[in-house]
Amino acid sequence: GLVEASPLQEDLARTNALTEHDLEDWYMFTVTDATEGGASYQIDLTTNDKADCVINPWTDAVVFGDIPLCNAKILLSNGTYYIRVRHPVPLAGKAVYTIVLRKF
Repeated sequence: GLVEASPLQEDLARTNALTEHDLEDWYMFTVTDATEGGASYQIDLTTNDKADCVINPWTDAVVFGDIPLCNAKILLSNGTYYIRVRHPVPLAGKAVYTIVLRKF
Protein backbone atom coordinates (compact mmCIF):
# COMPACT_ATOMS: atom_id res chain seq x y z
CA GLY A 1 0.00 0.00 0.00
CA LEU A 2 0.88 3.66 0.32
CA VAL A 3 3.22 3.20 3.27
CA GLU A 4 5.37 0.90 1.11
CA ALA A 5 5.49 3.29 -1.88
CA SER A 6 8.92 3.50 -3.49
CA PRO A 7 10.12 6.97 -4.50
CA LEU A 8 10.38 7.67 -8.24
CA GLN A 9 13.16 9.91 -9.57
CA GLU A 10 12.86 11.80 -12.85
CA ASP A 11 14.15 9.93 -15.93
CA LEU A 12 15.21 6.87 -13.93
CA ALA A 13 13.58 3.71 -15.34
CA ARG A 14 12.49 1.14 -12.77
CA THR A 15 11.70 -2.42 -13.86
CA ASN A 16 9.70 -4.67 -11.58
CA ALA A 17 7.35 -7.66 -11.74
CA LEU A 18 3.99 -8.53 -10.29
CA THR A 19 3.62 -12.26 -9.64
CA GLU A 20 0.36 -14.19 -9.43
CA HIS A 21 0.35 -13.49 -5.66
CA ASP A 22 1.18 -9.78 -5.97
CA LEU A 23 -1.80 -7.55 -6.74
CA GLU A 24 -0.14 -4.12 -6.99
CA ASP A 25 2.96 -1.99 -6.50
CA TRP A 26 3.01 1.63 -5.30
CA TYR A 27 5.37 4.49 -6.13
CA MET A 28 5.42 8.15 -5.10
CA PHE A 29 6.92 11.45 -6.19
CA THR A 30 6.63 15.07 -5.13
CA VAL A 31 6.25 18.13 -7.35
CA THR A 32 7.89 21.20 -5.81
CA ASP A 33 8.46 23.61 -8.69
CA ALA A 34 5.09 23.95 -10.42
CA THR A 35 4.06 27.39 -11.65
CA GLU A 36 0.50 28.68 -11.26
CA GLY A 37 -0.53 26.73 -14.39
CA GLY A 38 1.05 23.49 -13.18
CA ALA A 39 4.08 21.47 -14.17
CA SER A 40 3.97 19.08 -17.14
CA TYR A 41 4.77 15.44 -16.36
CA GLN A 42 4.24 12.01 -17.84
CA ILE A 43 4.51 8.62 -16.16
CA ASP A 44 5.45 6.06 -18.81
CA LEU A 45 4.45 2.46 -18.13
CA THR A 46 5.48 -0.33 -20.48
CA THR A 47 4.46 -3.89 -19.71
CA ASN A 48 4.49 -7.40 -21.14
CA ASP A 49 0.93 -7.83 -19.91
CA LYS A 50 -2.05 -5.59 -19.28
CA ALA A 51 -0.90 -4.11 -15.99
CA ASP A 52 -2.51 -0.73 -15.49
CA CYS A 53 -1.42 2.43 -13.78
CA VAL A 54 -3.27 5.25 -12.01
CA ILE A 55 -1.86 8.44 -10.46
CA ASN A 56 -3.44 9.38 -7.12
CA PRO A 57 -2.93 12.92 -5.81
CA TRP A 58 -2.42 13.18 -2.07
CA THR A 59 -4.22 15.72 0.10
CA ASP A 60 -1.54 18.38 -0.53
CA ALA A 61 -1.99 18.28 -4.34
CA VAL A 62 -4.57 19.78 -6.69
CA VAL A 63 -5.54 18.03 -9.94
CA PHE A 64 -6.13 20.11 -13.07
CA GLY A 65 -8.98 18.39 -14.94
CA ASP A 66 -9.54 14.62 -14.94
CA ILE A 67 -7.77 12.11 -12.69
CA PRO A 68 -4.29 11.76 -14.21
CA LEU A 69 -3.47 8.54 -16.05
CA CYS A 70 -0.17 7.03 -17.02
CA ASN A 71 1.21 7.28 -20.57
CA ALA A 72 -0.26 10.75 -21.09
CA LYS A 73 1.08 14.27 -20.46
CA ILE A 74 -0.52 15.76 -17.35
CA LEU A 75 -0.40 19.11 -15.54
CA LEU A 76 0.33 18.74 -11.85
CA SER A 77 0.36 21.22 -8.97
CA ASN A 78 2.90 21.15 -6.16
CA GLY A 79 2.25 18.23 -3.88
CA THR A 80 2.66 14.49 -3.43
CA TYR A 81 1.43 11.88 -5.89
CA TYR A 82 1.10 8.12 -5.52
CA ILE A 83 1.15 5.77 -8.50
CA ARG A 84 -0.51 2.38 -8.37
CA VAL A 85 0.58 -0.30 -10.84
CA ARG A 86 -1.99 -3.08 -10.73
CA HIS A 87 -1.71 -6.68 -11.92
CA PRO A 88 -4.21 -7.58 -14.64
CA VAL A 89 -7.08 -9.87 -13.72
CA PRO A 90 -7.02 -12.85 -13.61
CA LEU A 91 -3.81 -12.94 -11.57
CA ALA A 92 -2.10 -15.50 -13.78
CA GLY A 93 1.61 -15.47 -14.44
CA LYS A 94 4.05 -12.62 -14.05
CA ALA A 95 3.45 -9.06 -15.26
CA VAL A 96 6.82 -7.40 -15.90
CA TYR A 97 6.76 -3.63 -16.28
CA THR A 98 9.00 -0.59 -16.51
CA ILE A 99 7.93 2.76 -15.07
CA VAL A 100 9.58 6.14 -15.74
CA LEU A 101 8.72 9.63 -14.44
CA ARG A 102 9.34 12.32 -17.08
CA LYS A 103 9.13 16.09 -16.72
CA PHE A 104 8.59 18.34 -19.74
